[in-house]
Amino acid sequence: MENHEIVQFAEKVISSITNDINNSIYSDPEASLTVQWKRCEAFNASAISNSKPTEPPIHIIEINYGLVISLYQDIDDYCNYLESGLDQEIFDYFQKDHSAIKLLPPSFEPIEYRKNMFISALTWVYFHELAHLNQEHGYLLNKITNTFHYSKFEEFNLDKSQSLKGNIANLHHTLELAADFEAIKVCIAELIRHFNNHNNELKETIGTLVSGISCAVYKMHNLSMLDLKSEITGSHPSSIVRLEQILPQIWEHFDLLERHKLININMDRSELVQMVDMNARTAGFFWFRKRHIQPTDLVTFIHHGTINRAGGKEYLQSIINTWDAIKDEINENLRNKDKAFSILEFSDEYRDLVFER
Repeated sequence: MENHEIVQFAEKVISSITNDINNSIYSDPEASLTVQWKRCEAFNASAISNSKPTEPPIHIIEINYGLVISLYQDIDDYCNYLESGLDQEIFDYFQKDHSAIKLLPPSFEPIEYRKNMFISALTWVYFHELAHLNQEHGYLLNKITNTFHYSKFEEFNLDKSQSLKGNIANLHHTLELAADFEAIKVCIAELIRHFNNHNNELKETIGTLVSGISCAVYKMHNLSMLDLKSEITGSHPSSIVRLEQILPQIWEHFDLLERHKLININMDRSELVQMVDMNARTAGFFWFRKRHIQPTDLVTFIHHGTINRAGGKEYLQSIINTWDAIKDEINENLRNKDKAFSILEFSDEYRDLVFER
């Protein structure tokens, strides 16, 4: 698609979603959710709150045209990479114990699966920003820091936040993971709403969902941010850490729905894990080649579980402890009570692994 077609397509999708949301939790005459499109080349999106939790929500999501265009172009390049078969032997090796996984869905034409990946990535960014607003993260930060500084969350403008350290950086990381968690829940619900009556298509779009989101996450991957042994700094976790929390959430959620017969994709947990893992892994290899990363850095560039990384357990312990301290207030201030199911959670089994109990 040409740049103007990408922008028009993105505006149409986001406008439709925003209209639906404005007719629900923003239905109060004094409330509003507005999307502002910015003619800026920077790869960025923001969430802005102009209200207190006790007031009708006045919320704004800003999306740069640069993000939209770059996101689609990256996904187009990623699909070209898979279609070329360049690293197919590597991917066959990773899935050698399973039947061959179709990395590009055969039920869709190339332009259709490109659009599906793009929508997955774009709506994940959108719902991530909305999650900051829905959970009143700005209000919580202002209360804890005793300031009125945090009214705007910028998703990808990370450089200016690197001065954050210690507890405040840890809090920011925790809130970003909480926003990711809600965004994934909503993206899955939207996927099922659109494709649940077409079982093969739903099964195949799980892969495109993962590929699209992985491409967006890898866009801002910075190897220097992956040092989990050092003090937590900045406003956002490493991109790979974020992906390593997102992927299990996706396969566990679909596995739960399948086992309770709420969807019918005819996939067991092992197959789901393999599909999700492979689609994310291919995005990692794509960005590895695109960035011309040194071969010795491949192990740090590809996801393999935060808990297995040096300093990973200690990092996750800080995140879980911080979340436990704030989750009650998050729930209390939640704008959309119907989304209580999408609030970040850590299972007892996961906590046992992290804290080595």
